[in-house]
Amino acid sequence: MQEYNVQNIKNVAIIGSAHAGKTSVGEALLFNNKITNRLGKVMDGASILDYENEEIQRKISISSALFNIKKDNLKINFIDTPGYPAFVSQVITAVNVCETSLVVIGTDSGIEVLTRKAWKLAEAEKQSKIIFVNKMDKENHNLESLIADAKQKLSAKIYPLCWPLGNGADFKGVIDIVQQKAFVEKNNELEEEPIPENLKDKIATLRNALVEAAAENNEDLLNKYLENGELTKKELIQGLKIGVNAGDIVPLCVGSADKNIGLNKLEEYIALLAPTPAEKAKVIKYTNEKQEEQTRKIEIDGDPLIQIFKITEDPKIGEFFFFKVYQGSLKNAQELTDTSSKNKERIGHLFSFTGKNREEVTVLNAGDIGATPKLKTALIGHTLYGGKKNLQINPFEFPEPILIQAVKTESEKDIEKLGEGLQTLKKTDPCFHNKHIAEFNELVVAGMSKLHIDLMLEKIKTKYKLNLELFWPQIPYRETIVGTAKAQGKYKKQSGGHGQYGDCWIEIKKQNSGGGYKFLNAISGGVIPSKYIPSVEKGIKEAMGKGVLGGYPVVDVEIKLYDGSYHSVDSSDLAFQMAGVLAFKKAVETANPVLLEPIMDVKVTIPEEFVGDISADFNQRRGKVVTMETLEAGYKMIEAYVPMAETAQYAIDLKSITKGEGSFTQTFVKYEIAPSMVSQKVKADKVKTK
Repeated sequence: MQEYNVQNIKNVAIIGSAHAGKTSVGEALLFNNKITNRLGKVMDGASILDYENEEIQRKISISSALFNIKKDNLKINFIDTPGYPAFVSQVITAVNVCETSLVVIGTDSGIEVLTRKAWKLAEAEKQSKIIFVNKMDKENHNLESLIADAKQKLSAKIYPLCWPLGNGADFKGVIDIVQQKAFVEKNNELEEEPIPENLKDKIATLRNALVEAAAENNEDLLNKYLENGELTKKELIQGLKIGVNAGDIVPLCVGSADKNIGLNKLEEYIALLAPTPAEKAKVIKYTNEKQEEQTRKIEIDGDPLIQIFKITEDPKIGEFFFFKVYQGSLKNAQELTDTSSKNKERIGHLFSFTGKNREEVTVLNAGDIGATPKLKTALIGHTLYGGKKNLQINPFEFPEPILIQAVKTESEKDIEKLGEGLQTLKKTDPCFHNKHIAEFNELVVAGMSKLHIDLMLEKIKTKYKLNLELFWPQIPYRETIVGTAKAQGKYKKQSGGHGQYGDCWIEIKKQNSGGGYKFLNAISGGVIPSKYIPSVEKGIKEAMGKGVLGGYPVVDVEIKLYDGSYHSVDSSDLAFQMAGVLAFKKAVETANPVLLEPIMDVKVTIPEEFVGDISADFNQRRGKVVTMETLEAGYKMIEAYVPMAETAQYAIDLKSITKGEGSFTQTFVKYEIAPSMVSQKVKADKVKTK
């Protein structure tokens, strides 16, 4: 097995919107390099890279897939990412561990929402970027308009390296602008032919722009260009590579993955221009001898240092942990320390993956990507290190889930299986969460969209053969009072022999919002023996768990126990506890009880043209806009306080209002008194459920 050092490795994340043809690009690259003997088709369910059952059935990518090509002592690792916002965690990890993003844009869809979002992720990681305009064989498109749109929406300096030969059904090859040669694809081979006369001026103009851009990235090249008015091909590639590495130049290639046209040129320019891991070294944290946290750039040589970025489950072997080697060489049977959890992990076997197919390798050097099975405690984002220092690669930053739903099994006996499945999913997808809500005895799941939740649960249904039901979670209302009241609680029971007797008087008052619960013992003269005082309070606390309006916990009240009586024989802890319950319920009922509803702080990021629509929508949801802020050109951030009851489906509605352009976060901020219409509905629902 050939080893590859960091100077001969390149890592490329394939990103873009759904249906742009990202996976088809990967399939074509695999076929052209004879790794597969057929051109895999996503729509036929015959893709090597979309291999999960859910992907085959729905004909979409839901998980990132790895493959690599090896040519001329060069190894290029690719990570094909999903094109739906629901699976953004896969895009985040891929972009983080790669040095280059290959941005696939379909001529039939243009610059879509996720394209821009994925581009921003790549920008944040200071990635190099290469654009591939796919589907040149489709009708009714204009490449020049698409490029202009991309320059504007992506704020990118885009320079075509290739231009189409023909258009739509007549698309048959590409013109290499660097070489100023036209190539037609025949039987997976490039055949040169003359550049059409009507395109010669266009190609000359594009090449001049390319030469100027390359020259501007290097003083020596600039001086030579100013002196001679030209650069050699080698010099042109040199200047372009510098610009691509710095992010000042974004090369653009064209083609059709389905027709397998233009992919050879795309591969050629990835090999020539994409930077190596050594040229994009990360900054990491570490603890020095004085236990001080410091930072430094990754050193290629030294003890092995890896980061986990993906976890999958194999039905036969178990979990596979995918990682990037940032420094050193990783070999079989090597022991590393998980610097995130401080646990020891033994690396057993090492593998290279193409879709679900794996090949065992003996060593992976700095810059390379691979996988190993059966680690004990490692999670996505964790750093594993073979040295003595506490080195820590920055963990990935994932967005919080925005859609919450409750889930239950058809049978109580299946709850354990459901819990096991949810824990596995949470481990493999950091944007999928679950927790148990004790107040309602509900199990809730949270994801990035309805599609995300549905697909995650589909995996559990398939694996454990479960029937699951999804529904909207209950709203955690609270109850309080706005008045003051006094009430007696008297519990008296006689059933032969010793009876039960407990008698107390309490006064209830409102506390400020967030003041919680306060109990005051104002008993004097021994009217209630001190040993029964805790029993009264216990009864009050029990009664506070279920209010009088909707059965929700009562909050923000002060209780003063000031009078009562007892019986020397019949009084007991239980009797005074029951007396406390009765007194509390009577007091609350006469102290003007009100319903409190949870209020969420919702922050929405949208293009400016949707400001009016979003503001109107907040009004319909009983929301109050508190701030509005201008972000980057053309975008606004609106912050509003909105009742939780009105935000359950906001992720779905926001997508509809903004055509997928909007994003939001929400956090609990406070409780407020609910309007009478809400309170009445809650009361009515309580009656129905009795």
